Amino acid sequence: MIAGDHAAAELNLRQGHEALRATDERGHRASLATWLAEAAYAQGRFGRALRLTEEAEALAGLDDYEAQGRWRATRAKLLARRGQFPAAARLAEEAVTLIPATVDPPERAEFLLAKAEVSRLDGALDEAEACARRALRFYEDRQMVPLAEQTRALLDSLTSNAAPGPGSEPRPRSRFQARMRIPSGGSTHNVVGPDGDASRRQAGQPALDRDPGAPNTHSSPRG
Repeated sequence: MIAGDHAAAELNLRQGHEALRATDERGHRASLATWLAEAAYAQGRFGRALRLTEEAEALAGLDDYEAQGRWRATRAKLLARRGQFPAAARLAEEAVTLIPATVDPPERAEFLLAKAEVSRLDGALDEAEACARRALRFYEDRQMVPLAEQTRALLDSLTSNAAPGPGSEPRPRSRFQARMRIPSGGSTHNVVGPDGDASRRQAGQPALDRDPGAPNTHSSPRG
């Protein structure tokens, strides 16, 4: 994942994830599900990413801030791509604040970047830049070079795009934005497959990203 080869990372993660599905183990499986969700999101497979966040939500322990935070961070980005910005912002903020103040792990920067992505999709480029700069300082201080370089590239893209001017659309809509709603956490709704397929589907047609073997479980963790 750090190297940016999300397809290869998904292949490796899926092997461990499938092996754990045959057992009663929950903690590691929840963590792997969150990483798989991120890999799917990075490849534009938003329907699979959603289902994996649902699995992680159901499995993650209440004190597992890594898994609890990452499923929220990924779900927040999915919500933002559907135009559900208030719910997306809430989950992104929860992901950051779930990390205890007594520790400062890499997940803090990771979740800040998710928050930046939500703000970017909402057209709030100043807020997106502020979150990305906080993440960059974390990576630079710890000499995490690949992640720092990726974050600098994100900042370059943010600063090269001017904020929307008066009379312009404050929340630019992607051509992939779907009309159905994604569960923001603690509730279940009908969801149309991946973001990219949903806007082009006719009623009754299956989503192109449908994975019959993927779990679709829900729970309502505290937080």
